[in-house]
Amino acid sequence: SSQETDTAEETEAARQKALDIMGQIRGGADFAELAREMSDDPGSGRAGGDLGWFGRGQMVEPFEEAAYGASVGELVGPVKSQFGFHLIEVQARSDQEARLATLARRIQASPVTLGEIDERARDFQYYASEADDFEAEAGNYGTVETVQITEDMQSIPGIGTSRAITNFLSSADEGSISDVVELSDKLVVLRVTGVTEQGYRPFDEVRAELEPRARLEAKKKIQSERLREVLQSTGGFDGLAEAAGVTERVASQVTYNNTLVPTLGREPMFVGTALGLAQGELSPVLEGDNSAYVLRVERVYEADMAAFENAKSGIRDELLQRKRQQVRSRWLAELKDGAEVSDYRPRFSI
Repeated sequence: SSQETDTAEETEAARQKALDIMGQIRGGADFAELAREMSDDPGSGRAGGDLGWFGRGQMVEPFEEAAYGASVGELVGPVKSQFGFHLIEVQARSDQEARLATLARRIQASPVTLGEIDERARDFQYYASEADDFEAEAGNYGTVETVQITEDMQSIPGIGTSRAITNFLSSADEGSISDVVELSDKLVVLRVTGVTEQGYRPFDEVRAELEPRARLEAKKKIQSERLREVLQSTGGFDGLAEAAGVTERVASQVTYNNTLVPTLGREPMFVGTALGLAQGELSPVLEGDNSAYVLRVERVYEADMAAFENAKSGIRDELLQRKRQQVRSRWLAELKDGAEVSDYRPRFSI
């Protein structure tokens, strides 16, 4: 069971603040300057609100719908999401993605509100334990969400990482109810509904996870076969996109340090293949993580060897330190495997 730590009054105050900022922007104030000064998002705030390019499914739903519903240059908001209120300005749009700038205002709960929520959460924990009816009591206090986790899972879906929760789960049995756990944006009380012994999970449990992956693999195979047929008929890259009924796209600044490819997402195979080809060379049909594609290297830029020579000493020291750490970790792991050790660290908070 969880309870959000904000009230209607505090939500309205945050919305009014966002409206005030929106009025300043429409009155001629610079969006980027206001974002640096007023935004509660530390990442995009420092960049003047710039979120870069993103596609469908990468943002929370209210934010995404507002962004895709706006025209280029249009200022929209305040848009409320789980992170607060946002002002959104669409700066550019392609046939695949939108480039946005955003200014976020977080909803802050007052100490009085936090105290009231904490008291209600502790009341719920007490009555749920005494009445032995967790779901019925939860209906009077907050919302109930059910998640399935494994013993080695570091982050719990919908909750995140919490040492207090890890400590509770390490010794909890079926039916156990936790104390009130305070997270960054909510208070939660957990109840263990069941404990499954280690082994293979039933197919019905994993079906929802496997079906999308199986469909994706099947789609990639179909796309690959179609691309091979079209590539064979065209005899090369020119005319391939038109014959396949897709749009030819250009990816620039492809390096080993960046596996994020515009319009494709994170594609290590694309980057590795591109950097292994000579200028003008054509790749075979590739099946990446997100799609099937053929690429041709238009231009290869040589590395700045002078800069590399200047940085070589530092790079050598960093690689040596990393190698030493790997050897040390492997040595400690082998010592641990050969010893009888009981690890009780998760029971103690730091």
